[in-house]
Amino acid sequence: MNKKVASWIAGAVQARNECARKVKTGEDNLEWYDRWEDRVERVVGELFPSGSGFDAGTKFDWEKSTSEKLVFHFGYHHLNENGFYTHWSEHKVTVKASLANGFDVKITKDRVDDSALEYYYDVVNEVLGRDIDPVGFFDVPKGVTKWGAVW
Repeated sequence: MNKKVASWIAGAVQARNECARKVKTGEDNLEWYDRWEDRVERVVGELFPSGSGFDAGTKFDWEKSTSEKLVFHFGYHHLNENGFYTHWSEHKVTVKASLANGFDVKITKDRVDDSALEYYYDVVNEVLGRDIDPVGFFDVPKGVTKWGAVW
C-alpha cells in the first residue's frame, strides 16, 4: 500500500520508538529498532537530494523527531553567476502533520535569499509528498531504485 514519504517516515519513527519502549521493559526488539532506523536512513539517503548544491546530503534528526514532528538537516553550497562557490548555508527542516495539507514544512533561512528558500521548499515538499510503496522499495537492492537508477 502506497503512503506519502512524510507519513511513512512518521510511522517508522513511531515503530522504532515502540521497539525502544519494549526493549526497556525487557522484550527483545533491538533487531527491529535497528531495522527501522536503517530503513529511514535508506529512504532519506535515496529520496532526498544529494549533490547539485546539497553536497552533504540530507540527515534525519532522530533526537528531535517524533511521530508528530520530523526534523531533517541539510547544507547548501551556493554558486554565484560565474559558477564559483560563494558560501555554505545550513538549514533545519521541521515537518508537522496538518489536517488541511497532510503536512506543513518550515525551513530555517540562514543567509539565503527568498528565491533559494523557495527552491528548498519546492524540493522538500516534492520529496515528502511522493508516494512510496514501502514493500516494493525495500525489495530492491540498496542503491538501485525500482526504476533502475543507481544512486
